[in-house]
Parts: sequence; structure tokens; C-alpha cells
Amino acid sequence: VDELRLIVYPLLVGEGKALFGTAKIRRGLELRKIERLSDGRLGLVYGIA
Repeated sequence: VDELRLIVYPLLVGEGKALFGTAKIRRGLELRKIERLSDGRLGLVYGIA
């Protein structure tokens, strides 16, 4: 994987699962792009640093 695309929803909730809780190797990410979507959502594009 050389790019990670996330959509962030403005929502408050309780505890949840870690997205990458089982990853054995941690890699730095570089924010490459932010896009404002409808309904207050954000599109984020990260690359491996």
C-alpha cells in the first residue's frame, strides 16, 4: 500500500476499535490532500513518508 484514503465523518461516539491496532510495523504518513465533501465530511489522502 502506498496511499491511504480516508473519509472523516463529524460524529461523536464512545469507544471503538483501533483502525490499525494489529500492525506490527509502524510507518510515518504524510498528508497529501484534504478535500471538503458534502455534509461536513473531509476526504484525506495520506502517502507513506
